[in-house]
Amino acid sequence: MSFGLHPATAMAFVAGGLVVALASGLALGFGLRLFAPARVWWAQGLLVGGLGFALGNVLGVVGALVLGAPLRLDPAALLTGPWLVGGTLGTGCGTLAAIVAAAVGGSLRLGGWPGWRWALAGVPAAVGVMAVAAGYALGLDALGFSPEAQNLATALATEAGWVRGVVLVFVIGVAPLTEEAFFRGWLQPLLRERFGARRALVAQALIFGAIHTDRLWAVPPLVLIGFACGWLRERSGSVLPGWVLHVLNNSTAAAM
Repeated sequence: MSFGLHPATAMAFVAGGLVVALASGLALGFGLRLFAPARVWWAQGLLVGGLGFALGNVLGVVGALVLGAPLRLDPAALLTGPWLVGGTLGTGCGTLAAIVAAAVGGSLRLGGWPGWRWALAGVPAAVGVMAVAAGYALGLDALGFSPEAQNLATALATEAGWVRGVVLVFVIGVAPLTEEAFFRGWLQPLLRERFGARRALVAQALIFGAIHTDRLWAVPPLVLIGFACGWLRERSGSVLPGWVLHVLNNSTAAAM
């Protein structure tokens, strides 16, 4: 049953999604504490990462249908309001579930206050990342390849009102916070304990880039962002500098 694309429906959906996310995250987190085999790095990675990915996708689809999306496979419909709102809210709830599971299970490592020097290091790092990304785009253009905008960017350019507001809040506020906690606060330390700092840094950056794009041309810049945020995490001992970089990058991208 579809209830239509209304702010009240979206708020009700996100409230339900948050309840599901917290309950599932708590359940998995306590499970990780109780069962020693589940705490092995690869098992924990599959369980926590799988929870976030699966729940995010399920809630995204359910949310889109509740908000009025047609029950059929239509690529064009993925750029419409119901899918934008349902997908962004579902992704946020799914990532939150994984973070809660990691925190309760004892493997979340956000780090403390790194000091002003490192807290502000995300600003020049963001400028550098965006400069390299701009050079990369210019290089592609010089080679005769005009990159097609990613689906989310295309949709943001056509949406207005509260739908655009929801997506912007997610892109600028929610996504940097939850992704830094997930990738640099959980995944990178998890891999570091098993493979060492350098391999963990590269691996989390590759994973970050691979799951964040619907256009292959965009993978290298995203890997670069993941690497820069991971490097800041490794050097500062905190996810805060990477979060600053992430917020500035997303804000600039949304404004263009």
